[in-house]
Amino acid sequence: GYSMPKAEVPFLLDTDPNFGAAYVPDTTFEHRRACFEVTYRSNSYGTVDSERSRTAEGPRAVVLGDSFAQGHGVNAADRFSNLLEADTGVPHLNFAIAGTGPTQQYQVYRHLARRFDHDRVIISLLPDNDFRDDQPPADRYLPYWKGSYPDYTLAYSLPDVSGSSRHPSRFDASIKPHDVLTQISFFYNVIDWVAGYRKLMQSRGRDANFAGYFDFTDEEFLRLRYSLARLRQDAPNHRLTVVALPRYRDLMRFQEAQTNPLGARLTDTATTVGFTFVDLLPRMATEFDGRERTLFLGCDGHYSPIGHRVVADAILDGAR
Repeated sequence: GYSMPKAEVPFLLDTDPNFGAAYVPDTTFEHRRACFEVTYRSNSYGTVDSERSRTAEGPRAVVLGDSFAQGHGVNAADRFSNLLEADTGVPHLNFAIAGTGPTQQYQVYRHLARRFDHDRVIISLLPDNDFRDDQPPADRYLPYWKGSYPDYTLAYSLPDVSGSSRHPSRFDASIKPHDVLTQISFFYNVIDWVAGYRKLMQSRGRDANFAGYFDFTDEEFLRLRYSLARLRQDAPNHRLTVVALPRYRDLMRFQEAQTNPLGARLTDTATTVGFTFVDLLPRMATEFDGRERTLFLGCDGHYSPIGHRVVADAILDGAR
């Protein structure tokens, strides 16, 4: 039968003074939607990954990104970092944090990930909302580049992380209506599917037709470029791979326009900054023409296990 859910322990809060959002350490979180039921587990230093030692004898990779890289809606074994680890035998330490943009991810690398021995960095970009996620919000604590290219300074949206609306001191851990309804209502699950289908078809960006590969501004691109260049400076002897992940709208726009503005600019940047660029847009559009929806979860705009497998294969091909 149905059971009423217990009040959830908060899982993702703004607690870190350097990068803001972080997972609560050593916590299990059950994530249920109409099309998936998965459990995330955080380790002792607050990432959704198995426990890892700081030191290592052999090669290891660090993975940075947002909810797509963190594995939203899929079991850990199905996300691309775990697939790469299984395929290569090389540990892939996952430091992705949902809702973060490139500036935050750069700070995650500087202040957390680089303390762990590794020789490779994989940063996953989500053009759909990474440009927007780098804009300072009024109520959240996050780092951003202030000024104009290339004379940026690192600034924070609030004076202190404790002022964030998602700081533990302000968090209401009571049961949310969504938690209850998902368990007890078939009707609600039907609504979840419909709402999720809209999420798949539309962008999380500024409007329903926004496609991050096409609709970014020059200033937004320069901030991204700057974050990647700073990461390159902080990891001078490491292999750096940048992976761009399209959402459904990007694939549809690419089929219509047959152009790839962001891909072209990142290809140039890869040469000047010095990284391997893996662009999933042409690959997914070609291999999944007419089957694009199978790359995404049915009730949600994130990648399905099929989508994660394509990402892992593309990274493996880029490494050859």
